[in-house]
Amino acid sequence: MSTQCPHCGSDDLQMVNKPYNSGCGCLGLLLFGWWGLLLGLLGINDYEMVCKNCGSRWPVGDPAKARRAGEWGCGCGTLLVIAIILMLIA
Repeated sequence: MSTQCPHCGSDDLQMVNKPYNSGCGCLGLLLFGWWGLLLGLLGINDYEMVCKNCGSRWPVGDPAKARRAGEWGCGCGTLLVIAIILMLIA
């Protein structure tokens, strides 16, 4: 049985290294200064599967966590927005 994309069913997949997480890097910059940019490197040695047909991405071996191209996770993006709002209020 070959691995298929959970969104489009294509079997044209590629395994890639996870890219730099700019949301976590920006949040780190706001919270910890220039050294906080290193937070975006967390998990950079992990691999993920990418569908060449629709662009969905998911951790290797866990297609239940698939997300389509362009979707944002709730973690660092939400924290970044909260941090910006708190800084504007203060």
